Amino acid sequence: MSQRTFFPIPIEHEEPYSDSKDLKLIGYTKDRIRYAIKRVQDGELLPISEWIGHRLCELCGISVPEYHIVACVDGQLAFGSRWEDAAEQIDGGTGPVRALELLASHAADISAIFAIDQFFPNPDRHAGNYLFVRRAETPMCLAMDFSRAGPSDEIPMGALPLDPVCSTLVVIERLIRDRLRKFDSTSFGRAKARLASIKPDEFYAILNDAPDEWFVVMTRDEFCRWWDNESSIRVDGIAP
Repeated sequence: MSQRTFFPIPIEHEEPYSDSKDLKLIGYTKDRIRYAIKRVQDGELLPISEWIGHRLCELCGISVPEYHIVACVDGQLAFGSRWEDAAEQIDGGTGPVRALELLASHAADISAIFAIDQFFPNPDRHAGNYLFVRRAETPMCLAMDFSRAGPSDEIPMGALPLDPVCSTLVVIERLIRDRLRKFDSTSFGRAKARLASIKPDEFYAILNDAPDEWFVVMTRDEFCRWWDNESSIRVDGIAP
């Protein structure tokens, strides 16, 4: 689990970023630690969507990049994901053979992440939204970028079903399941079971730990009411 401070991490230098649909700002601490920053001004739901997605992953034993609440230069509180300089990521420069190697070797983790992406609906889990790292000589796959996940159409935790041609299902169905034949139902089932085991107080804690200014579109109470009334139904509907 990522270790976070009780106080926002101050950002001392900022730079605009233009190579991503949702990431608009990169920030650096006084020690030159780099963060990908998601602010309310970049999208009203961006910080809370990232926060909930990362916290749910942690509760389900799914690895994510280190992240914190950060204080921007102008004082506003934002979601900050620490930049993984040594990570490998599938992008336009990744050859098809290497891309398939990465997906195949981390198929168990990707299958588990798919459970989260159904519970907290994320249509944008394309192949570039996994980070492949080595920690203590162990290869790991990290779930990153929940910018397009969650709240939509006034439904606090998002609307289903996912579009059959969305990036998330294309990766799972066409690559992991059909081409590689590597979908791991055991890892998927374990993540689903962990979602089912999350207690209301654990979910409320996720919301209580988030800054008040992130609740622009949905209130804490709206999220909590959804959890109380709909979370078990949502888990039951998750299918491998």
